[in-house]
Amino acid sequence: MRIWVILRRIDLSNYIIKSPYCKNCNRVYKNALKDNSKVFLKFNNIINPYFDSYIEKKLGKSNIAEAKIKARELKQLKEIYESVNINTDITKWTKI
Repeated sequence: MRIWVILRRIDLSNYIIKSPYCKNCNRVYKNALKDNSKVFLKFNNIINPYFDSYIEKKLGKSNIAEAKIKARELKQLKEIYESVNINTDITKWTKI
C-alpha cells in the first residue's frame, strides 16, 4: 500500500491523524488509497473479506470482541478528556 501511495503521488498531509502512534499506520495509507484509487477500491473489496476471515480465525472472535470493547472505552475516555477545559475547571475545582 505504501508503494502504491508513492506511485499515485497521493499527498497524505491532508489526512487527519488522530494519534502520533498512527503516523505510519497502514490505515492511513489504506484510507488514502480508498479515496484516490478506484482500482485499489475494487481490489480491496475483493481481498478484504478473505483477510477479515483469516484474522478472525487467527485471533478468535472473543479476542476481537474484547479489542472492540477496549477501543470503545478508550474513545470514551478520550472524549471526556477533550471535553474538560483545564483553565476554567481548575479554577472551579480549587475555589475555596
